[in-house]
Amino acid sequence: MTVTRTADLPASCGSQEGPATRTSVHDQGSVLVLTLGFVVVIMVLVVVVVDASKLFLSRQALASVADAAATAAAQEVDTAAVYLGRTGSTLPLSQAGASTAAALSVRQGAEAAGMSDVNVDDVTVTGPQVTVTVSGRVQLPFAGLVTGGSSQVTITVTATAESAVGQ
Repeated sequence: MTVTRTADLPASCGSQEGPATRTSVHDQGSVLVLTLGFVVVIMVLVVVVVDASKLFLSRQALASVADAAATAAAQEVDTAAVYLGRTGSTLPLSQAGASTAAALSVRQGAEAAGMSDVNVDDVTVTGPQVTVTVSGRVQLPFAGLVTGGSSQVTITVTATAESAVGQ
């Protein structure tokens, strides 16, 4: 049996009017449950922010690697076409040379950025433009805990550069 006592408080004891009640035995511990709930919500937010930050920064690093690869590929002039006189207003670019330069640049850039499992998916030469598509896998710190599966995500970025020679 729970006993609740009421007492009349004077007007100077706050803004409460009427009888004041003391807490019963059933109200004890409710602050602990509320605090634990807030801790769980904060932990989930931290996990999401850490994974999202890792994903964003990895994408930025991969985009930088792809930009460098496209720039390196746009400097590969097709010397055979130049020697044969097949030039127009711009120097022709070599598809094979662009692919080789892009692969070398991606390998060096990924190593310098501390990234692994980075691949050149496509190198396309269209006139004076080179488009390079690069993909890489990113290991997210907490995604596996939440999903119960793999915590690796594949990121794909595309960069385009144009040869400035002959313009």
